[in-house]
Parts: sequence; structure tokens; C-alpha cells
Amino acid sequence: MPTSYETGVYEFTVLETQTTLDQHELMSSVTPTTGNMIYLPTQTSQSSNLREIEELSQEFLDILTNRATSYEAGVHEFTVLEKQAILYQHNELRSSVTPTAGNMRYLTWDETLASHAGDWATQCNWWHETINGEGQNLWLGGSKPNAVQPVQAWYYNEVDNYKFELNTCYENKVCGHYFQVTWAKASKVGCVQAFCPEVTKKNDTHFWTSQNAWIFNCHYDVGVYKRIRPYIEDEPCAVCSEDYRKCMTGKLCRKPSQ
Repeated sequence: MPTSYETGVYEFTVLETQTTLDQHELMSSVTPTTGNMIYLPTQTSQSSNLREIEELSQEFLDILTNRATSYEAGVHEFTVLEKQAILYQHNELRSSVTPTAGNMRYLTWDETLASHAGDWATQCNWWHETINGEGQNLWLGGSKPNAVQPVQAWYYNEVDNYKFELNTCYENKVCGHYFQVTWAKASKVGCVQAFCPEVTKKNDTHFWTSQNAWIFNCHYDVGVYKRIRPYIEDEPCAVCSEDYRKCMTGKLCRKPSQ
């Protein structure tokens, strides 16, 4: 029996407190995703005086009101694992299209494309703009997304808006982001996430701004051309081009050297 233990509270160390918070961050990875999950701050034993409690309360208020005071403006670098997750999600979605694709290429990461994406994202403009024929997908949100959330949104929010047989979006529907994710001739992608204290938006008639938002921007080596379908309908890898003749995972065309 643990006779050496005394009855009462055993205080957590700072490390144990942080570990508890880190585990609560699993709430941000729930499936399906949610837009109203609230961050859990903690009041440690070191926050015993009134000033520290007030600061903690202010931090929580900033989060609730989307002031995001702890974020620095600009690009927030992806980790190696986050880049791998972005690639995996793209390739998984590209390999699952219906009808199946005979010429869908396997995507690899490209730092030059990521740099171009960062150049645009840090301008905090909410409209499409690319160079050298690159493709682009944009995502905007009030909270920092996980590495795959925008990619999933581009696909799942629009896949039912596109009619493959007619090569068209349904009336008053958007499908351009889905088109770019599933554009068969694209073989490289580079993405960034950037925090913007102020974002400029525009439509056909005017400009306006919003505060404290995240932009997730991916650039692709090939942009879409909507007059043709995003891929050729056929058995997977049935019509891979000669330079992409290696069949990856039985569904995606890849260069033999990759």
C-alpha cells in the first residue's frame, strides 16, 4: 500500500501543466472539423495574484473576440510533418476521384512554389493572383487551420458542385478549388500559411477589409483550363504520359526517377 503518500493535492509541475494543455489541443483535430471549438487556457499555481489572473482573463477574451494578439504577422512556417500531411492529403484526394482518372499525376513538394505562395499571402489580399501560369488555391479563416483542413475544404465543399459528364459547375455553384486539386497535369505544389492583422477583399464593385485572419495559399506548377476536364476518365494509370509512366499506389502517375 502507498503509505508514503500524504492526503491532499499534489501540484503539477510547469511541464505537467503544459503537457495537459497540449493534450487538450487534440480537440482541434476532431472529425468532422468544427468552427466553434474554444481554446482552454489554464490558471496555474503561479497565477495566484490578481494581476496574473487578470492577464489570463484578458488572453481568454482576446481568443473569444478573435483578436489573436499572440500571432505575429506574416508566414508561419510548416514543419516537415505538416508538409508531408499536405502532400498526402492532396494525393489521397487525387487518387479517389469519381469517375477514376487515367492520367492523374502524383504531387511532390516544391519550395519555389511555396515561396511564390508566401509572396502573395503576406500581401494579405483576398483574391487570386498567380505568375508564370501557376495554379492557386486560397483559404481564409478566423482561426489557424491544421495542415490539411483547407485542402479538404477545397475538395469536399465543391466536389458535388461539378458535373464531370458536362464539364461544368452547377448553376450558382463554385468548383474552381476542386478543379485545381484534381488537375491531372499538376505535379508539384508548395503551400504557406500566413497571419494577417488586416485582409483586403474585393468583388466586382468595391473593396473592404476584415481583421485578424489566416490565409492558407497553395501554388501549383500548372494552372487549370476550365474548357477541358481536369483529368481523363479511364482506369487508374491507364494513360500516363511516357515521362510519368511509373504507377504510384496503383492510381497516380509518377516519374520513374521520383
